[in-house]
Amino acid sequence: METYKAIIFDIGGVCVGSPLEGISQYERKHNLPLNFINVSMYAGENGSFQRLERGEIKVHEFLKIFSEEMSNPKNKELYLEYLLLRGDKTISNETSIFPATIKIEGKELFQKMIAETTKLNPIIFKAIKNLKASNKFKIVALTNNFQISNEDSQILEFIGDVPLELKNLFDEYIESSIIGMR
Repeated sequence: METYKAIIFDIGGVCVGSPLEGISQYERKHNLPLNFINVSMYAGENGSFQRLERGEIKVHEFLKIFSEEMSNPKNKELYLEYLLLRGDKTISNETSIFPATIKIEGKELFQKMIAETTKLNPIIFKAIKNLKASNKFKIVALTNNFQISNEDSQILEFIGDVPLELKNLFDEYIESSIIGMR
């Protein structure tokens, strides 16, 4: 019988709340169609969000271009393509699903996303503590994240951070922004 030596946990959406919930809240508040922001954000590997998570740009640089990218009119086309790929044939007129103008405030959206990731999942937190206490496994975290530079220290006030009590439970904490890959 094989024995497990390590257990790997994802952070966002498992150990802490999901940034997807913050995105969903923003979409509802601004009357955007469901998944519009996700489709816009993940359209390619070189968007500002992906570059932030790989450690290629700093938060203050990211915030400058995130709003522009998310508000790009081409995102409507990407979203309609997404709906067609999903087999949604109910779209007859694109203007019926979009607000007249789409202006996404990147800082507000980012704040909502990150606010969700500062909420510990108490069930998973307890499970990690119990696994750690058993001394049977190496406990590893894997996360897509970003680094806060000295220039970005003010930003911590509005985004928070993964609770230190959670980080300290892991034997290894693998961060996308440190290793340069998502």
